[in-house]
Amino acid sequence: MLRFLLIAIVALPLAVCPVAARAADLGVITGSEKGTYYQFGLNFQALGKPNGINVTVVPSKGSIENIFAVYQKPGIQGGSTR
Repeated sequence: MLRFLLIAIVALPLAVCPVAARAADLGVITGSEKGTYYQFGLNFQALGKPNGINVTVVPSKGSIENIFAVYQKPGIQGGSTR
């Protein structure tokens, strides 16, 4: 399920944008730098880079901060929660 979601998030902008407009910036807030979700964010960043999607991975203190960040922090479009 997680892999499908990741592929969908990366593939959607590529499918709907013209070739010249594919460069994009995306912010993802994940969890602590030692956790699984942070590694997931880094993997997401690696998948986006060759396709012109610049993913910024931001560590956090947990799900509640992630939910807040998606709504309140500029540059954060996605986050992980449990």
